[in-house]
Formats: sequence, C-alpha cells, structure tokens
Amino acid sequence: MKNYLLLTLLLCLLALAAEPLALTGNVIPGSSINSKGCLEDFFMELDIDADAVLLIGADSTTAYIERSALKMVFLHPSDNSWLAIAPSLPPVCNIKNLSEICVFQSFWQKSLTINATNYSPFTWKLAYLTNTANSEKNGFHAIKYLPSSAKDVLPDAQEVIISFQDGSSETLVFQNSDFYFDGYDWYYQKKPIRKIEIY
Repeated sequence: MKNYLLLTLLLCLLALAAEPLALTGNVIPGSSINSKGCLEDFFMELDIDADAVLLIGADSTTAYIERSALKMVFLHPSDNSWLAIAPSLPPVCNIKNLSEICVFQSFWQKSLTINATNYSPFTWKLAYLTNTANSEKNGFHAIKYLPSSAKDVLPDAQEVIISFQDGSSETLVFQNSDFYFDGYDWYYQKKPIRKIEIY
C-alpha cells in the first residue's frame, strides 16, 4: 500500500511538471530548456551566442532584453508553467507564465525575403509586436512589447512569386490561410519558403 501511495504521488508530480520551455527564433528547431537555472548558463550549454531575446508570456506580453542582461534572468518551472525571475531587471522581465524565449543571434543565415526586405525568424517575430514602454533598472534596459494589430503577411488574392527552399518557385494568388510561421521557418502550402516577390 505504501509503495502504491508513493507511485501515485510521483505520477501526480510528473503530471504537474512543466513541459520544456521552447526556444524559437534564430536557433536550431526544437531547442528547449528543461530545468531551472540562469538563462545565460543555458545558452552557454547549448552553444547559443544570443545578442538579444524576447521573453514571451502566455498572455503575449513580451520583454526585449540584450546580451548583458541574460545573466540576470533565472528560469524556474512552476506547476505546469515557467517563471522568468529577474529582480535586478525592469519589472516587465518578471513573467509569471513564460511560453517561449525567442532568440536573436546576429550571424543567423536562415531568412525570408519579401521584395527587398529580409527577415530572420527573430526579426519576423519582432515585426508583429508594438513597443509599448521602455524601462531601465540597475543600468539594464528592457522594452515591453504587445502584439501589433497587423495580422496578415500580404493582402489575400495578391499575385506573387514564391521561391521554396528546395529551389523551385511558383507564381500564384497568395492566400494567408496557406502561409504560416512555426517559430523557426516559413511555409506556404506546407512547403518551406525563402522568398516572396509581389507583382
């Protein structure tokens, strides 16, 4: 009976454990953090040379911080979510229900070009946010972002040429319902793309 109770308790604790915390943006797809600790230390372990990050909450509240502040962010799993604890940084960096960390590495090669504008996965994510406040604490700066009102990549029914990552291209009438971004890559009709040219 005692073993049964211990097993039940263990299963309950595992059920409440947080899922791995997703790293998106200019990183290898599937990168994640699985245990508590300092953000800078995790990046060193994962060989990520982050210049900046977006700490993104489940409510879409986002904090932008640069490299110098990474050592001040501590991640902690709590129940079935993650906490970003940063008492030395501006309050926006303390996020109770952290859903992902979007990483900027300046050397990243993967991009999407729309006409003459290039986007990395990080800058794509940033393009859909609006700066709502700048703050400073202890010499560290942070920017608070919220989702922007812009929803669509391009107007539907616009004629475009899409270049796919496999080297093929297609002229078609663009539909936003066929386009998506998974945090690392862009897709049209489930095929990875690298360029959109608007007629």
